[in-house]
Amino acid sequence: MKNTFTIAVSLLTTLAACGSSSSSAEDPKPAAPRKPARKAVEPPLEFVGVVTTRDSKVVASEFEGRVVALYVHAGQRVRAGDPIAKLDDSQVRKQLAGAIAAVDAARAEMGRAGVEVRAAKREMRLERRLYRSGAVAREKIRQATFDRSRAGAGYGSVAAQHRQAVAERQQLEQHLARATLVAPIDGVVSMIRVKEGEVARPGTPVARVFDPKDLWIRFAVDNEYRSLVSEGTKVAAVDPATGATFDAVVRSVSTDLEPPLQFIVADADVDDRRINGETVGVGVVGTVRLERRPRK
Repeated sequence: MKNTFTIAVSLLTTLAACGSSSSSAEDPKPAAPRKPARKAVEPPLEFVGVVTTRDSKVVASEFEGRVVALYVHAGQRVRAGDPIAKLDDSQVRKQLAGAIAAVDAARAEMGRAGVEVRAAKREMRLERRLYRSGAVAREKIRQATFDRSRAGAGYGSVAAQHRQAVAERQQLEQHLARATLVAPIDGVVSMIRVKEGEVARPGTPVARVFDPKDLWIRFAVDNEYRSLVSEGTKVAAVDPATGATFDAVVRSVSTDLEPPLQFIVADADVDDRRINGETVGVGVVGTVRLERRPRK
């Protein structure tokens, strides 16, 4: 009897063990959920940029002259009317003296031609009266009419010369008045192209004055990244002196590649509310960063 009980207990124990193993095999524990793989984030692109402004004015020479004085330096703040440079005006003064003499000579010629016109008109009236009285032939009237026309043409030619001489005199007077180049607007002087002693020719840019109230940044973009930069693209400009960053939005992108270097030029409007125009000067070269989208 004792053996029978022992066998029964052993059998129950074995069945219980088998039942537990079967239940574990049929109902496995649920596996932990797999975390989605993170998308690879590429580092931002960096381009070389230079601080500029929306508005600027070029200060250019109006006549050929040697630069005898340069009153400003790059980065200097000026107000409209402040002197920028002084050109040698000695040649202009000589030309002006000649132009004044030409005006006087043309005026004298106009007086002489006017006398001839009045004399020709008087002669024509006299010949007509004589013709009506039968004292002269009709050919005399024709000759008098021709002489009056010739005198009138001579007067017109001299009058044109007088107007030309006056225009040249006025132009030289303007050049003389503008021998001292002045700032056209309030702003910051940059891009000074001449030095004292150099000869500035007509139209030569002497300097450029930038209006710092609306800062922009211009940067070059390699051709391979051309598709990433368009109107409305947001970028971050980095001040090289302080390391501070400020936001900007691309407003224009050049449509043509620069042939030698194969890049495009983009202009971005800086958020002036977050930048100190006193510390970030026009012409400062810095870095422009463009964040790239994560890879899928």
